Amino acid sequence: MKLNAPATYEDITVGQLIEHGDREIGDLELVRVYCELSKEQLNETPYQLVSEAARHIKKILAKPMTKHQRVFIHKGVKYGFIPDWSKFKTKEYVDLVTFAKNPTMNAHKIMAVLFRPVTDEHGSAYSIAEYKGTAEANLEAYRSMSAARYQGAMVFFSATRNNSLRILAQSLKDQQNKKVTGVWSTFKNSFQNAGRGITRWLRLRAANFSKWMK
Repeated sequence: MKLNAPATYEDITVGQLIEHGDREIGDLELVRVYCELSKEQLNETPYQLVSEAARHIKKILAKPMTKHQRVFIHKGVKYGFIPDWSKFKTKEYVDLVTFAKNPTMNAHKIMAVLFRPVTDEHGSAYSIAEYKGTAEANLEAYRSMSAARYQGAMVFFSATRNNSLRILAQSLKDQQNKKVTGVWSTFKNSFQNAGRGITRWLRLRAANFSKWMK
């Protein structure tokens, strides 16, 4: 008998991260989640095989991989990362801040905001489909994407949010409008909080990996 265990961290999916969540789980549940087994299938699997698979999965999770690519193909569809943050719309911002309050459970929705099907390309420049909310997005496709891409997007987003804030701040200052400045203050605080939420999530994942290894 052979288990369909992930060979590397890149083989782990966003959906598996969501199912795992932020909880600590034992070897049996670890294998069930990352080998995508039903409880019945798990019960019929030789325990020695389960134990070996659990050790293998823990090693992979202990060294998470980040892979940020602005454009990539997934299941025949080309997806692109938001190409111009200065054109980041309010509806995108509101949803991203909301989803970032619980990054693990909303990983597929966060991906749906940050990555969308490419609609046009000119050399290295490209355009992506308009964001119409997660109800219109193919969330199952995002769930099946590599967790390495999600991690890479989170690290990139966290590392560059301050630069994005400076660009947005300058844009609003140029408008010389006190009311808009007030909106900017609220926007800035919320956006920073979202970034801190992602940073906390990354630290939590690292802490969990360390516990599993111990």
